[in-house]
Amino acid sequence: MAITLENPSVLTGCDATIKINGQAVGFGKNIDIEENVNQQPVEAIGFWKPRGFKSTRWDGSLSMEFHILTQRGTEGVIPIDTSSPVAASAPYFFEFNEKSTGKRIANAIGHINTRGFNISNNELSGQRVQFVLRDIEYLEAHN
Repeated sequence: MAITLENPSVLTGCDATIKINGQAVGFGKNIDIEENVNQQPVEAIGFWKPRGFKSTRWDGSLSMEFHILTQRGTEGVIPIDTSSPVAASAPYFFEFNEKSTGKRIANAIGHINTRGFNISNNELSGQRVQFVLRDIEYLEAHN
């Protein structure tokens, strides 16, 4: 009796479209989301090894690269503003969607941490932005 395995559906890079503050902004590339639950050992007097581990706090980061546009006023583009402390500390609300099905991958809230850009020869140039995560929620398209 032969067993056949079905190919699983997987998320691919260009399938993820992004909405920021409710407005579709196309797609980012090289999206990297990290969560750190900061596990710490629980140590007790009289015991050589830890008695267990406990998460002490949560933090995270989200970074991605957006294409650099050479003309203003393109519909759907959100400006990433770091011109003042007030603008730089504003929260951004992200929604990641699977392009082929429309299912939501995750929602996240982040604040700008760092920003930069690259200029590449014979290639699309991008703006690198890293956000400090305030919260992230994984949704129906993320198993």
